[in-house]
Amino acid sequence: MKLILSFILLLTFTAGELFSQDTEMAGLDISNASSIEIDGTSTLHDWTVIAEEFTVDFKVPQNWVKGLDFWNPEDVEELTVSVPVEFLVSGKGGMDKRMYKALESEDHPQIVFEHTGMEIMDAETEQVTGAKMLKIDGNMTIAGETRPVTLNVLGEILETNALKFSGQHTVNMTNFDVDPPSAMLGTIKSGEEVTIRFDIIFQ
Repeated sequence: MKLILSFILLLTFTAGELFSQDTEMAGLDISNASSIEIDGTSTLHDWTVIAEEFTVDFKVPQNWVKGLDFWNPEDVEELTVSVPVEFLVSGKGGMDKRMYKALESEDHPQIVFEHTGMEIMDAETEQVTGAKMLKIDGNMTIAGETRPVTLNVLGEILETNALKFSGQHTVNMTNFDVDPPSAMLGTIKSGEEVTIRFDIIFQ
């Protein structure tokens, strides 16, 4: 009987330790200072749209905020970015409607990036020292079409202990079977390439 009781106590204690370790792998809260913007061109003028709403699910150990030496790519449990298409806003209603149509927002309301792997390297620039360069592999889905992409992301720990990840990535929309939107019977047409710029801050 004592042996059984000891085993139950040991199992209970071990389960508590496992639960504690699991809760340390927590999602971080994204700051309102975060931003995602998309730059493009057209035969008339350059343009920018702003993602007024997006989500980033990022789960890493809490010790990532302690220092860059704690960053380990194998620790990343989840990294998913979702942008609702109809929350991409240029400030020009007609352009937005054509953009939503080109991106098939009714059938595919989200643009999604899902992480599949990561490499972390030291990054030293004139503006930033002691940062990390993250090479993030993943799948990006636009208008229902999924393609592999690799993002080069600069990672830092700010003085407030917040984590900041910034970078940009150029996408050719035709690679996702998206026809660039046009206006005025095709006399004004957007370029095939757009550049996604992002600053994501976790507190």
